[in-house]
Amino acid sequence: ACLHDAIYLVGGAGKLCNRYDPKCDTWTLLARAAKVQLWGAAAGYRGSIIILGGRDGGGEGVTEVARYDPETDCWGTSDIQCDQALYRGKAEVVSRRF
Repeated sequence: ACLHDAIYLVGGAGKLCNRYDPKCDTWTLLARAAKVQLWGAAAGYRGSIIILGGRDGGGEGVTEVARYDPETDCWGTSDIQCDQALYRGKAEVVSRRF
């Protein structure tokens, strides 16, 4: 996901969150996600990174939408709703809509 001129790599079994700053060519390890989210889709949206869908560590579909706040380096849940578990998808923001 891209946000504020940085690239974020998030998720996976290790619940990692990394930020790449292309201007400085540096990677920064950030706060780990609260839950495992494999094959989810991520996008920068309204100052946060949103991850939706994917599978949990046991292979079950995830309907909860995760939110990472780069200002506080904290994870939480988003108010965006996901009615069904989706995975291996793509997330985009178009005309300020997720």
